[in-house]
Amino acid sequence: MIQAPQDCPEGPFPAAPDAGEVVLYVKADSQCEANCGSVGSPYASIQAAVDAAPDGSWILVGEGDYDEGLSIDKSLHVTGIC
Repeated sequence: MIQAPQDCPEGPFPAAPDAGEVVLYVKADSQCEANCGSVGSPYASIQAAVDAAPDGSWILVGEGDYDEGLSIDKSLHVTGIC
């Protein structure tokens, strides 16, 4: 079993950046089909969030298995939970 480092945040997502930034959430087991991206209704795939995100956005990825290839052609911050 892999233990998370002591400084890993608790919760389903990494800490959100300061207010004023566009933040989209992703969680592998999400069932969201429309109006996704919020903490309560995250995208199910990282690519879906990338496609919807404007330049400069933050994409916060929750734990889970993401079996996908990514194509990112804009400036984004993508970070995952430990």
